Amino acid sequence: MRMFAKFSSLGMVLLVFVWLLGGYGQVSQSQAPCTVKLELAHVVQQAINDAAEGAVVCLAKGTFFETLEIKKRLTLRGAGRNQTLLEPRESNLPNQSAVLIASNPEIDVVIEDLTISRAQVGITVKGNAKLTLNNAQVSINTNFGLFIDNAAVVNVSNSIISDNANVGVLVGNTARVSFQNTQLSDNEGEGLMVWGDSAASLTDSQVINNGHSGLQLCSPFLGDCSASLDVRGSTIAENGRNLACLGKDLLCNGIELRHQGRLQLTDSIIKDNTDWGILAFIAQCSFKPEEVQLVNFTGQTSFSGQNTVTGNNKSGNQNGKGNPGNHPFKSLPDGQVCLP
Repeated sequence: MRMFAKFSSLGMVLLVFVWLLGGYGQVSQSQAPCTVKLELAHVVQQAINDAAEGAVVCLAKGTFFETLEIKKRLTLRGAGRNQTLLEPRESNLPNQSAVLIASNPEIDVVIEDLTISRAQVGITVKGNAKLTLNNAQVSINTNFGLFIDNAAVVNVSNSIISDNANVGVLVGNTARVSFQNTQLSDNEGEGLMVWGDSAASLTDSQVINNGHSGLQLCSPFLGDCSASLDVRGSTIAENGRNLACLGKDLLCNGIELRHQGRLQLTDSIIKDNTDWGILAFIAQCSFKPEEVQLVNFTGQTSFSGQNTVTGNNKSGNQNGKGNPGNHPFKSLPDGQVCLP
């Protein structure tokens, strides 16, 4: 703020400061300055195409009606998560992503300070692309919030993935995703589904109030799986809000495990989920052998630190089943944890 020292009036200081910001929001000391500034009348995709590698493309406040494809190293920055919105001009088109990031050569893309919504998929990241998603919201998409595939790497921080009509985040093949101080909430399906040989980690994050299960390690529909899930200092709570979860034909759990998935749980809270807090799909968890034949859990679980598992089995459907398996939670009320 040394540049304002010559002004004796605080009012003049504030006026100049607001003028400098314009409609693009405040640039923090850690953010690179904007190299391209776009108003609502501009075409964002054309600006991305024309931008140099490493450009910082800044969007003004308001709603931009476009779908974008990014194939180069680039930062896309809004004026704030609640200030700048990106939506398709036409929604519900097949295989539509509001933002598609795809590249076989490795590229680094940053998306920050905006909301992406009302596409089939909010953001798709494929190939060898890397995405840093910060202070963003991905919501109200008709399929997934984020789809991360192939060997893509995604780091999500200080963000919200919510109210999507299917799974909040789907991660497959050998992709990697990490969540830091992020909320996966109110999605109609699972908060996070991890399959293939992919890996996901959550730190200081919340997976809450999703329609089905909170975290699904290995899908029943996507073939063999040895994916890993590392949950640290996070809360998995109140998942299974879909009314069908109250019946006995649909299990809606905090964390569910299949195939050769690997779970590490550290200093986390698993509470108030409709069925089990943690469930492995194995016969001793009251499944018939034919029900788990193709998805039988043969993976690994590891617990460290202070984990709290409480208040699960809100449906009451697991009453009388205890907490089968070899784990630290056997003495809890029925229906909290079922593992090998």
